[in-house]
This record gives sequence, structure tokens and C-alpha cells, in this order.
Amino acid sequence: MKKRSIVKMLILEIVTLGIYRLYWFIKTRKEMMALAKVDIPTPWIFVIPVFGYIFGFALLFASSLSGNSNPIAVLLFYAIIFASFIVYALWLWKYSKAVEVITNEKMSFALSLLILLAVPDGIDILVVQDYFNKVAEGKVKVPQGVTATS
Repeated sequence: MKKRSIVKMLILEIVTLGIYRLYWFIKTRKEMMALAKVDIPTPWIFVIPVFGYIFGFALLFASSLSGNSNPIAVLLFYAIIFASFIVYALWLWKYSKAVEVITNEKMSFALSLLILLAVPDGIDILVVQDYFNKVAEGKVKVPQGVTATS
């Protein structure tokens, strides 16, 4: 794992308005997959919810232009938001399993998932990166031949 400065990450997270988070997920996913036999789906799956949000907002906007609220549009909008969260949570589930393997259980699956879901965006990746930095410094040994299970 590559050692990253926590301060630089925080600055990048603020300056890029959260886009750095997606970049960080992409880079750390590749690094984890190179170190151990972990299976993490591609984070580009998050593009699907973005189009869903755009479609949902377009539906709501179109129904508001007609002067009355269309309950189908509102229901569809909330269904898209719910489905997007489920996709995100399932991806974080797999990612957290890999974090547990890479950190040799120094950061457990449950703790990683809880931090990535519950801690505000930007701060959560700083906590996980701190554990990755320990791996990079050699303070935590990556187990050989271990795989992340679902």
C-alpha cells in the first residue's frame, strides 16, 4: 500500500469537493488487489446512481413545471435514491472485507464498514488511510495466500 499524507488528503478532499474520495477508492482498490487475493468490484458502478439522480431530478422538475406534483415521479425519485444507497453499501461491504485482509485484521471488517458508512465523507477515508499507512510502513504485515470472502 502506498503511504499518503493525511493532511494532503484532507486538503484534496476539500479542494475537489469530494471528488478525491472516488479517486482514492480507485487507487486503493488497485493497490489492495495487487497485494492480496481480494475481489473488489470496480468503483465505476457509482456512475449508474449519478445518472439515476439526474433522471430522478428531471422527472421531479418536469412534474413541477406542469403545476402539480406527480406522485409517480416522486416515488421513482426516492426509489432511485434508495437503490443507489444499496449499491453503495454493497460495494463498501466488499471493500471493507478487503481492508480487513490487507491490514491483517488490525482494522476489522465491521469497523471499516461502520467508518465508511457512518463517518462523514472525507474524514472516513482518512481513518482507513491511517491503517493503510501502517501497512506501507511495515508495521502491519499483509498475510500471504489469504482471500477476502463475501
